[in-house]
Amino acid sequence: MSHIYISYSQDNGEFVGDLIRQIEDAGFQVWADQERLRATEEWSEGIDQAIRDAFAMIVIPSPTTQASEQMMYEWMFALGVGIRILTLTLQPVAVHPRLESVPRLDFSDTSALPWGKLIRHLQDARGTDRPFSPFRTRPSTPAPSPFGAPRRPSASPPPASGGLLDRIRRREDIYDDPDEDDDLFGSASSPAPQEDVARLIKALGHDNRDERIAAARRLSEMGEKSAVPGLIRMLRDDDWRVRDAAVQALGKLKAAAAVAAMLEGIRTTRPSPFGGSPNTTVIEDALVAIGKPCIPILMDAMSDDDARIRLIIIEVLGQLNSAEALPAFTEALRDPEWRVRWRAADAIGKLGDPAAVPDLLQILRDMTKDVRIAAAWSLGQIRSAEAVPGLIKLLSDRDWRVRWAAAEALWTIGEEAAAPLITVLTERDEYIRRAASRTLAEIGVPAIPVLIEALSHTNWDVRCAACAALEQIGDAAIPALLDTLQTAGWQASWAAAETLKQIGTPDALKAVEAWDEPPPA
Repeated sequence: MSHIYISYSQDNGEFVGDLIRQIEDAGFQVWADQERLRATEEWSEGIDQAIRDAFAMIVIPSPTTQASEQMMYEWMFALGVGIRILTLTLQPVAVHPRLESVPRLDFSDTSALPWGKLIRHLQDARGTDRPFSPFRTRPSTPAPSPFGAPRRPSASPPPASGGLLDRIRRREDIYDDPDEDDDLFGSASSPAPQEDVARLIKALGHDNRDERIAAARRLSEMGEKSAVPGLIRMLRDDDWRVRDAAVQALGKLKAAAAVAAMLEGIRTTRPSPFGGSPNTTVIEDALVAIGKPCIPILMDAMSDDDARIRLIIIEVLGQLNSAEALPAFTEALRDPEWRVRWRAADAIGKLGDPAAVPDLLQILRDMTKDVRIAAAWSLGQIRSAEAVPGLIKLLSDRDWRVRWAAAEALWTIGEEAAAPLITVLTERDEYIRRAASRTLAEIGVPAIPVLIEALSHTNWDVRCAACAALEQIGDAAIPALLDTLQTAGWQASWAAAETLKQIGTPDALKAVEAWDEPPPA
């Protein structure tokens, strides 16, 4: 069994093209070129053989399917020979009663295509030994090595003509010269002999731990995709070093078909001899190496009830930094685990998508301060005026680190935050007034017009805070202060003069000396 058979009608040809790309990116082979086969031979004979060689069939019903004897023949023949069938519906359509009992995925909503669920179904269909124990068992009598006898310690390097594993070890452990000519298996660009590939794949199940690890590493270096099923089985090995080697190899091979098994390994693998959980960093690195093809699978797995798995998924999606993952990030903002919410908020800020602003505003009231800080930072990165009122409220947060994050977000937003901040200067709480004043000072030049206007405010606290902010802005505020000194009313002129004295440049002091202070009205 080597491929997936797709049974469809020509009116769904465009969708099938996308389907094939998704499946092949996940590491599966596809058989769907029906028209070419029918044009060259008696179609039933070729179809029968293609179905027998498949491990799964995807049926895509459509209105024309109901009248297609050919498609009915294909899926009925598949049922007869024991092939797993999965139906994908693109629109509401009646299906044959025999197909009502097989798994069905709804692809009618183009905004939420369940690619991840599809890949997991196919992964399950390909596995022939499920359900399985999470721990591998070993025969009591060691099997002979396909590489020959294992290397014995020696004072001198073993000869190049030794067993295959000996030559691998010789290259990796004894000689560490980057300029050494690597011809044990031929150059990296030349294909490896088929017998060597077969021996290495067989060694993935060998009793000797070192040989399993060496075979996994070498197969990944060769870019041998046919090793993926064997490497996936190694994820259930009882030795954590073997599991790590398999994960690293699958990442290097960009095997999206292994994503579900990697995540499952976090839950089912026993702890390492040194305590703790499996090496999640190795899994994260491998998933990042696989890249974009694993995103739909990861998004689908966010519904898992294991918080460790959800946290790793958010970490990986954050590193991939793809807008495709935004729905997963916004949904994760409501996750019961605070670390998932925290990482999701941080990842949204790196994406910078304004569509997430309403969701981020909701978690500004989160019980965990780290989540509130991450939400404030992200709103600052997005720079949306919609976030200003919520961030201003956060200036009164009970934790000073949250208040600082809110102030930093507001000055990152800039001019659009200046006018609303002036209203905060009337707050009774001195700490809140100071926070608003510092934020206006950090906004800088864009805030000068509203600060100059505040010099005429009837509230003394507002005038005082505006003066402090203009003083911190410094030289850039001098022209506006000089104009206020000459044209504004007494209160504003006096406030401008005091601010110019505090700035203290020669031009500022000279202007104040020349100013004839008018008497109070």
